[in-house]
Amino acid sequence: VLVGFDRLFVNLQLSSLINRALTLRELTLERPYGRLVRNADGTLNMQVLAPPAEADVSEPTPEEPGQPPRLIVHQLSIGAGQIDVRDETLVSPYETRVGPVDISVRELSTLLDQTGEQRVSIATDSGTRLEWSGDIGLNPLSSSGSVSLQGPYVPLMYRYVESLLNFELVGGNIDGAFDYRLRLDPDAGLSADIQDVNWVLRDSALEQVDIDQARVRFVTLPAIQLQGGALAWPERTVSIGAVVITDPEIRIWRNPDGSLSVDELLASAPESADGEAVADAVGDASSSAPDLPGEPWAVSLDRFRIEGLALELADRSLEEPGTIGLQDFNLELENLSTEKGAQIPLSLDFAVASGGDVTAEGVLTVLPAVALQADVSVNQLVLDLAQPWIDSLANVNLDSGSFSATAEVKVTPDSRLDLKAALQIPSFYLTDSGRDEKLLGWENLEVDQLSFSAAENRLDISTIDLDAPYARFRIAEDQTTNFGDLVVAQPTPDAEPADESGVETPPSGTLALTVGRVNVSDGGADYSDLALPLPFAAAISELNGQMSTISSVSSEPAKIALKGRVDDYGLVEIGGQIRPTDPSASTDISVQ
Repeated sequence: VLVGFDRLFVNLQLSSLINRALTLRELTLERPYGRLVRNADGTLNMQVLAPPAEADVSEPTPEEPGQPPRLIVHQLSIGAGQIDVRDETLVSPYETRVGPVDISVRELSTLLDQTGEQRVSIATDSGTRLEWSGDIGLNPLSSSGSVSLQGPYVPLMYRYVESLLNFELVGGNIDGAFDYRLRLDPDAGLSADIQDVNWVLRDSALEQVDIDQARVRFVTLPAIQLQGGALAWPERTVSIGAVVITDPEIRIWRNPDGSLSVDELLASAPESADGEAVADAVGDASSSAPDLPGEPWAVSLDRFRIEGLALELADRSLEEPGTIGLQDFNLELENLSTEKGAQIPLSLDFAVASGGDVTAEGVLTVLPAVALQADVSVNQLVLDLAQPWIDSLANVNLDSGSFSATAEVKVTPDSRLDLKAALQIPSFYLTDSGRDEKLLGWENLEVDQLSFSAAENRLDISTIDLDAPYARFRIAEDQTTNFGDLVVAQPTPDAEPADESGVETPPSGTLALTVGRVNVSDGGADYSDLALPLPFAAAISELNGQMSTISSVSSEPAKIALKGRVDDYGLVEIGGQIRPTDPSASTDISVQ
């Protein structure tokens, strides 16, 4: 059955003769039914009701615009309508039922500038519901009123595209409403004004099957709200008061083979029932989209905010998987706009699950190029969260340490980074995991001023203050050192084919590094050499002094002046000069 109905009732009025218009007191259609099918070849089943007309080779005769037939319907009612929809162009045919559909219109008329009142209610078998009420006119075509919708619209749309996706949508109820005014004028064309757009998406989640065939919920969205939306045509403006995402949770992981979980979300283009790719059946949207002439759209968003995001980043490619968790992540952007040069105030703060927090305040520009200027603060970021990645590179344990910094960050429109910062790393200690002994560390490291310029490829550090630094250096009988066996052997990459062109590849730009001064207070070291005929060992403590300017762009060597204690009763003085970038060129160090 293509179309049908249970009952049609028409009450024709004699006033038609007086009004010179076909006048119906009542037009009622009960339980109408339709079945709409998109066949595998893209044709519609309804096309049989209107076979293609024979080609007319004669020149078309221009028609003068005229008035529509005069019609007045005092009461139009359509009750309990139903439409079954099926799309067979997909791998798994899509089916849904639209209904019941109830329509009530009072005083519908084609007379000039006459309007009626309509109320429409549409439901679907998935539980969605749309309510539409307002005024409607046919001459000219116009309508104004309100539309509200409720129910699981997102799952309804997901069902149509699920064969293209490698994840499952769970939940997703929408509650929304807007007011509108439309008018199609024969001379001025279409005008549209949509106001007070407000909707909220609740209780939505995305799940996927990971590499271990376990179902993982990787996105949870308790609520997304859009507030105060508006659209105007032909003005081509879209404005939104606020978009707020509340308490989302996101999980992203790296698989053992190095791929990312997000790489697997889109399926390869499946084939439809007739063997052609679904993308071909649906058509190339980009090529078929209309190219609307005129000025570009002006889009603005007063406020975008993410509240309470929980983000988990996991690396499962490591022998001991590593995880970085961000909690209470809040991001706010204001005055977003498609206007070129528009400045967008930015505010960001979050806590790291293992300890520490980050805040940022600044201004972002998106068009015509991305630029950023922000003040960033990192407070007591615990560094041992890096241990799983350290294990894959070196046989050391990061026993303790945290990182704090304040920075002025600037990203220029040509993607150049400028950074001015001060930082502190207290209580940093590394242990040789093979020997279970202290290897390297300090009580406190502080940099009062750091400046980096990507445009100049330059890093300048004014002063490094090292409080109670410590190092252990041991030479074994076979002349190996305790540092030599710390590095974990890495898989050898496939050799690249040799370059037979005879042209050397120029080296990449070298970072210009300058350190104004290094101050050392209460330093210590344990040194031993078991390869000597008479093995030697010494413990250095209370080491104080400084190293002058270290520069990779200057031939002037750095001067060293350190004094300390050896074992219990001896004293040591270390002096001289060294070029850290080329120790063999200007090294002259004396130890007394």
